[in-house]
Amino acid sequence: MSQIGSPISAGHGTFFVTLSPDDLYAYVTTWGGSAPTNMLLKFRTSDMTLIGSAPTGVDPLSVVISPDGLYAYVVNRTSFTLQKFRTTDMIQIGDNIKTGNYPLSIDISPDGLYVYVVNAGSNTLQKFSTTTMTQVGSNTVTGSSPHFVDLSPDGLYAYIVNMGSDTLQKFNTNTMTQVGTNVSTGVQPI
Repeated sequence: MSQIGSPISAGHGTFFVTLSPDDLYAYVTTWGGSAPTNMLLKFRTSDMTLIGSAPTGVDPLSVVISPDGLYAYVVNRTSFTLQKFRTTDMIQIGDNIKTGNYPLSIDISPDGLYVYVVNAGSNTLQKFSTTTMTQVGSNTVTGSSPHFVDLSPDGLYAYIVNMGSDTLQKFNTNTMTQVGTNVSTGVQPI
C-alpha cells in the first residue's frame, strides 16, 4: 500500500475521519493546539482539497454523516454537546444539544432518524432524534468508560466497548436495554 498524493495538514489534534455515503467527501474533526482548532473540516476526496469548515464545541471527537449525506453530527468531549451541521454549506443547524459527560463516539441509524452517543464520564448510552434534536427516552447505563458505539447494519443493535471495564456490550436500539451479558475483551478496548 502506498500513499496517493502529498500529506495534507488537517490541523492539530486531528482525531476522527469519516466519509460521505457517496465517498466524495471526507469529514475530519480537529481540536486543541494551533488553528484550525475545534473544527469540522470537509475535504473533497478526489484531490484532497479542503472545501469547507465549521467551528464546533470544545474537543470534537467523533463525526457521523447521515445516510443521505445531507447532515453531519459531531460530539464534543469537553463541552458535553452534540451538534448538527448541513454538509452543503457547513452551517450548524439549531443549538448545541447537551449530552452526558465526555461524549466520545456517535453513530447513526440506517434510516437516519436517530443518533446514538456514548459518554465515558457518565457511563451512558443516549439516543437522540435527528429531526427534533432531542433525547429519546432516558440515559442507558453502560459499562465503565464506554469509548465506541457501532450500530448493526440493520440498526437493531448498538455495540459498545467499555475501556474501563474491558467489556463489549450489545443493546437493543428500540428498547435501549442490554441484550445478554457483558463479554470480556482485551485490556482497554477503544
